[in-house]
Amino acid sequence: MAYRSMQELIAERFHTDESFLTVINPKKNMASLKPGDIIVVPNVKSFRIEDIKPMQSFKTDATLSSHTIVVDTTERMAAIYSDKEMMLAAFPITPGKPQFIPVGTWKVVTMMATPTFRYDKQFLEEGVRGEEAFQIPPGPNSPIGVIWCGLSKSGIGLHGTAMPRTIGRTRSAGCVRFANWDAIRLPQLIRPGTRVIVR
Repeated sequence: MAYRSMQELIAERFHTDESFLTVINPKKNMASLKPGDIIVVPNVKSFRIEDIKPMQSFKTDATLSSHTIVVDTTERMAAIYSDKEMMLAAFPITPGKPQFIPVGTWKVVTMMATPTFRYDKQFLEEGVRGEEAFQIPPGPNSPIGVIWCGLSKSGIGLHGTAMPRTIGRTRSAGCVRFANWDAIRLPQLIRPGTRVIVR
């Protein structure tokens, strides 16, 4: 589930989308970029997918596991707090559909970078695990992006996305989606054991 083009890779690396890159580079043919071309990009810390260790699992951590993440489905934001209730970070998110989003208090139980994804149409549409499913390979264009943080609510997690332009604008099946460039920062802020409040 690799990038489909150089333009898509550059857009995600600099926290934007392909259409914005076209707007800020009006004299460049963005569809035919090649190594050595010089373009204008947003001034942000780059998201380097090549630095992600494949299938890396993240374990509990005395400090990070004591943090809390509050998922606000109305404001479409996820805020992370220390055990002393100081805000450490906040990220825009896409929450799950109202009938599937698990409002309540949960815990992060697993965290893994670049996991495979079990595509189960029945589970995504009805919230009930189906008999037929497909294993989708890992990569930035996986439906769960570059990281999966499974919650104590079965089948629900915090994860990346293949479509960063939809963050804050649409609804997911039931999980909480982050842009890949934000999702990959989660292991530096939370770990298994972290309390997750969904409201």
